[in-house]
Amino acid sequence: MRVAAIAAFAAVLICVAGCGGGGGASTKAKTASTYLDDQATLSALLVHWLPIVFSAVYREDYVPQCPVEELLNEVYWEGEVLVTHKRWRQSDCGIAEVFQRDYPDGLYSLDETIIYPDGTRWTLKQTQEWGDNGIIAHIEITFRTGARLVSTLIGYWDPGMPSNAEEGTVRLPDGRSMAFQRTRWADQEDLTLSSADGWRLDASFPCQGVVQSPDTSRNAQGRLETNRGTTNFTLSGGDEAWTTLSTTSGHITGSFVFGRGPITGQGTVWSNGQVMATISWDAKGMLRASYADGTSAAYTPSAAARDFMIDRWLWQLGDYGPTPR
Repeated sequence: MRVAAIAAFAAVLICVAGCGGGGGASTKAKTASTYLDDQATLSALLVHWLPIVFSAVYREDYVPQCPVEELLNEVYWEGEVLVTHKRWRQSDCGIAEVFQRDYPDGLYSLDETIIYPDGTRWTLKQTQEWGDNGIIAHIEITFRTGARLVSTLIGYWDPGMPSNAEEGTVRLPDGRSMAFQRTRWADQEDLTLSSADGWRLDASFPCQGVVQSPDTSRNAQGRLETNRGTTNFTLSGGDEAWTTLSTTSGHITGSFVFGRGPITGQGTVWSNGQVMATISWDAKGMLRASYADGTSAAYTPSAAARDFMIDRWLWQLGDYGPTPR
């Protein structure tokens, strides 16, 4: 029942757009500020995105807030349509209700609503149709924050095609939006994020297994393009998860280690081979730089990387519990 919903959430990704800023440091700090502005955005991307696609590895620990309780489970017919109606209390205390309708042609639709004690709600609507190369799912999700996701997910049946591909838009209540495209192959996920002002992220993430865990025997690679230039990055190292981030932008390079749930990190930045600064970022992607000359500066992620916190909007998906903030 929830496979498509989980696939949709796995593809809901964080936008890198807007602008950050650092200041109050030396001339050397200002020279490097464009690099560190984009590093702050990239750090926020990792903080918010890795726990979504690789939730079993990078997600934060979740402490259930309420006991799970089944309230209703019935099956009945509406003409030739088989209806499954369920209602239950989730471990995040939300009361969930879902209607799944299975049609004679093998397709189905989902309507789900979760109402929380504070009056907020999460909704999902999904319909399906047959396409030339597979099943096409049309998905609409409204989060508790009021943000809305609309996407089209295609599940391919041809062995020479990807496992699935999704394209969609996430829109905040204030009208800001982020577009995403992702294609999942058997051993790799390709991702493109784009913003209204022309920022763009392209990345390829090796994965393996039914649950799509990271394949750390291979490096993940990508690039973040902004109006300040391009930052290339690589994820490497680790056994179950990548733990090292390497970045390059012109004559500036960086090497960082980061944790798992939360994905905080720290490392060193070099300019022309000379140590320029040590930096760290917190669970929100906020970055702090301490320069070799004794000065320091803070750098803020781009507005969208900060505000599109889709991993924090998740509801209970199997063993992926929501992360209350």
